[in-house]
Amino acid sequence: AEGVDLEFAGSEAFVEKQVARFRRFLEGSVGAVEVGESSTTNDDAADGSATSRDPESLQAFYERCPVRTGRGAIQDHLLLFFHYRERVLGRAEAGTSDMAFCFSQLDMDAPKNLSHHLGQLKRGKGYLQEGSRRGQYSLSEAGRAQAVSRFGAL
Repeated sequence: AEGVDLEFAGSEAFVEKQVARFRRFLEGSVGAVEVGESSTTNDDAADGSATSRDPESLQAFYERCPVRTGRGAIQDHLLLFFHYRERVLGRAEAGTSDMAFCFSQLDMDAPKNLSHHLGQLKRGKGYLQEGSRRGQYSLSEAGRAQAVSRFGAL
């Protein structure tokens, strides 16, 4: 692809993996790779570190799903993060550290008291339910329905 400059820094193995990944992307974008062709290399398949389709990034998902601003924005963000983790990453449960990580991935400051907001989504709205251990939550049926209504089914 003309006009595209990529720069990678890291270990040799990391750089080689990124070059291979971007080469497949660029070749696919100009039609050199058939659609539906596996995007894993033999090395990736052997160690199980990659799938045939990388999951959508949180940033891309966030840009595609508008969230509220102002009142209710934090809870809307949290609902979006749970929806993303469940539908895209296949991770049904999350806690405060997972939510803080999601905020950091979007270069946003996490609220001071995430536990309070998670509790509001659980007790006040009924969108979350207890997870398998203390401090872990998952979307309830009502939360799942609200997330699909707000952000769409994937």
